Amino acid sequence: MKLMPLALLGLFIFGFASAAFASDGPGSASTASAARDLRDWTPREDGNVSLDGTWDLYWNRLLTPSEFAAGTQAGAVAVSVPAEWRTYRIDGRPLSNEGYATYRLLLRFGKPQPGSRSACTSTTWRAPIACGSTASRWTGTERSARTPRR
Repeated sequence: MKLMPLALLGLFIFGFASAAFASDGPGSASTASAARDLRDWTPREDGNVSLDGTWDLYWNRLLTPSEFAAGTQAGAVAVSVPAEWRTYRIDGRPLSNEGYATYRLLLRFGKPQPGSRSACTSTTWRAPIACGSTASRWTGTERSARTPRR
């Protein structure tokens, strides 16, 4: 049970993210700092939470939880999720449809929550969990190492 709220921390690291939750409850508004405060949120009372909004994107970088803990993750670009990479711009130039990136959204919980689910995506992704576990759909920086699954 302790893993589930932390699993949300790294959801949709690769590919374009698609929200898996519909919401009228707390946390549904767009965030400006790639963080969402869910300390007052309870699933039974407030329902699902949308993760749409502003996320940090680290283009062509696969960052680990230890790099975030060490503060070596400079270079984030604020992007709107969900969206395709080609709609994002870095230094005025649109991103390629090919590449890899780390998406990050910090979720602040008051107490452990029961779970999460991800929408079906046809891309590769890895979701590091703060306690050390990882959920994934085949992640690689080279084309030969990438095997998207549906």
